[in-house]
Amino acid sequence: AQARTCCDQALSLFTQVDYVSGIISVTRLLGDIESITSRSSESRYTYEKALELARKVGNKREEALCLVCLGTVEYYLDNFENARS
Repeated sequence: AQARTCCDQALSLFTQVDYVSGIISVTRLLGDIESITSRSSESRYTYEKALELARKVGNKREEALCLVCLGTVEYYLDNFENARS
């Protein structure tokens, strides 16, 4: 619960100052938290949000990290076709 609270606070601050790289990183981290707590469908949605934002601003590093995270979620959901694509 503490990790989520810290991330929510960081996301709020990054959003206030429009620091897009921070928003992407924290959003991806929130997906990690959801994934670790066995909330795969929520983590997929969160990773997709981070991926969309990373692509929008051309942040290739975060885009790649989000894709790895999404592939991992699909793998754990036994959705091997989506994990490959």
